[in-house]
Parts: sequence; C-alpha cells; structure tokens
Amino acid sequence: MVKKMIVDCDAGMDDASALFLAAKAHKVGVLELVAITTTHGNTTLNNVVRNVARTLTTANLNQIPIYRGAHTSLVEPVVMDDPYHGSDGFGDSNHDEEPDLRHLQQEHAVNALVRLVKENPNEITLVALGPLTNLALAMRLDDQFASNLKELYIMGGNVEGIGNITVSAEFNFHCDPEAAFIVLQNTRCPTYIASWELCLHRAKLDWDWRINTYGGVDSAQCRLMNKIEAQTIARKYFDTYIVCDQLAVAAAIDPGYVTQKSLHYATVELSGNYTRGQMVVDYGKKIVGKTPNVYLIDRVDIELFKKMMLWSLDAPSVDYTPPTE
Repeated sequence: MVKKMIVDCDAGMDDASALFLAAKAHKVGVLELVAITTTHGNTTLNNVVRNVARTLTTANLNQIPIYRGAHTSLVEPVVMDDPYHGSDGFGDSNHDEEPDLRHLQQEHAVNALVRLVKENPNEITLVALGPLTNLALAMRLDDQFASNLKELYIMGGNVEGIGNITVSAEFNFHCDPEAAFIVLQNTRCPTYIASWELCLHRAKLDWDWRINTYGGVDSAQCRLMNKIEAQTIARKYFDTYIVCDQLAVAAAIDPGYVTQKSLHYATVELSGNYTRGQMVVDYGKKIVGKTPNVYLIDRVDIELFKKMMLWSLDAPSVDYTPPTE
C-alpha cells in the first residue's frame, strides 16, 4: 500500500526544500501526497499559501490541494521580527510569475485535516513543519483525530534547552506553545520529533556542498532554492548550512535514514518566564505515571540524506531508491 501523506507547513525556505522531497516521492509512486495544509509561522498565512503554490508548481505538482489554516496562535500571537526567512518567507526574492492558486480550497485546513483523517483511518502520515496550531485544533474538534493517524512527524521542539528564537525555545513551539502542549499531550500514534538540536549539531551540511553540489543541479527546483536562499547563502548566519524541515520529511519517506532514535515522555513548558515554549524531555523517567509519547530522532545518516536532497531536485545519476511499504 502506498503511504498517504499530508504536510502541514508554514512555507519558509526549508519548507520549500522539504516539499520538494515529498513531491519527488509522490511522483515516483512511493507515497501519495494527499494535501498541503498551511499555517502561520515563518511569514503571514497569505504568504505561506503563495509560497506553497509556487513550490508545487515548480515541482510540476500543482494539482495537489492546498488548504488555508490558522492565521495566528491559539492564545498569544507572536510578533516575528526574525529576518532569516525574509518578510515573505522566501528570502524577499523576486519572481516573474504569480503563483498558481487554482487548487487553493475553500475548506479550512483544520476541517480538511479532520475529514481526510476520518476518511482514511490509520492510513495518513502527517508531517508538521510549522507551529502546531492546526493539529491542536483538529484534536480539539475530533477526539478520534490523533488515534486515527497512522504516524506523526514533527519538526520542532528542543531536547537540550537550546533555543533558536528565545534563550530556551525552538521557533515552531515558541510560536504556539499551547498548541505544541496539546499535540504532545494527545498524540495517540507513533510520533517522531526532529528537534532543533538535531538540525544544529547532528545533521550539519557544509556550505560548499550547499552552494556547489546541491546548488549546482540544473533543474527548476534548484533554481527556486537558489533564488529564495540567496540572502541566506550570502550572509551565512551559521558556520554550516542548517536544514530543519527536510529532516522530518526525509524520515517519513525513508525511516532507514534514522540511525538512532529514543522513546521518551515529552511536554511543553507554558508559564516559565524564560522557558515558555521549551520542550521538556523526561530522560530519567521521573515524571510518575507518564507513558513515553514521542520518539526523538537522535541521529541520521547524513550521506543518505544528501542523496535524498539531490534526488528531490531531479539531479541526474543519484544513487538513491526510496523504500516502499
């Protein structure tokens, strides 16, 4: 049976690269990309929708339905002034054509998630790449939503208290801590988390690979990535090229690229003056009565990941064949 996947995203630059992975897997028949649901996060919801549409068109997959989701967090809206993704989420890049929005649906993303999962019980793999607002709302609307998912992959949270938007919180969880808390409290399917520390320390790529290997592929997907990441490449915010959302999608496509994972109970701090939005992991099993609820992705095969990234751009002669279920 072909895996059915929904991607929930806030379409910044790494989301685009992650969507190219999902699109490629769809096109070769490894999975069925059922829908893309959108949420606030890296930029405004309107920009996210446009960025998703542009990405799917670039991948020649613009028939995939797009659903507009939550435009802000559940409780406390976050004002973003982080320049990393630019004001439009795509590095403030210029494009010759407007995105194709013909497949933008009228149904709200949360309603679509509830409906699609109910129609396909225990068949949908949900990959969440932004704040978890849509997922939390779906869990509140339908108490069977979490149980009916096949599996859930999340890019978000942190496992060592290292923050990338506050001193101790990762961006996606910080944008909507209550939503992240609800999702971790209510998940009922195998749930895998690609944390910020995985991105920062354990799945690093060097700039030469990004610029000359990944960035040197002759394809429409590569040209879009080079355009939207031009400022990132020029400024080199980090010593290495950091990937985030791609790590979660890659795990959903090819679980074999995850070389080490660990099962723990995790929750989210909601009220700390300095730690609001931080994911708290019970490594010592000291929170009495709490059953482990997430698998942390601890290590990945970085060389296999590189092949998958090039494969997603239609690079020629890439020695990679994704597994089938």
